[in-house]
Amino acid sequence: MYFVQYGPLKEKLSSRSLRDDEALPYLILESVIWTILSLDILSDGLDAFDMATVCLSVIIVIVGFYHVYEQNGGREGYDLVQKYFILGWIVGVRIFIAFIPVFIVCIVVAVNLPSAGGDLLGVFCSPYMKLRIINASEGTSGIREAPQR
Repeated sequence: MYFVQYGPLKEKLSSRSLRDDEALPYLILESVIWTILSLDILSDGLDAFDMATVCLSVIIVIVGFYHVYEQNGGREGYDLVQKYFILGWIVGVRIFIAFIPVFIVCIVVAVNLPSAGGDLLGVFCSPYMKLRIINASEGTSGIREAPQR
């Protein structure tokens, strides 16, 4: 995994020789960082509930991506990142529509009990979306070889 120098990685990307097992750590690391940042834990400190939410979310991200990687064919799979983002968009839209009632409940709770509303929303949505993406990705690896371009 490269952190500063990207020459060899750029060459693999341009020659389309980057395997999914090489791309997986980048996807997991970026997702873990965004998951932690999206939980808004830095503004008012960490309590036990926040710490449990962070740990659960990070575990779901790591285990989920590994499961998606395996469902995609593991080392022989292809287009993991493309499938993740494309299916993730569709799953995100579906979750947004399905969770409108939950958002309304969270808003009502937040108005009446300001300290709980944001926590409820994070607890419901973050792990649920990761699990739905995992579920949607199953069965997308029918062909184990990358298509000829």
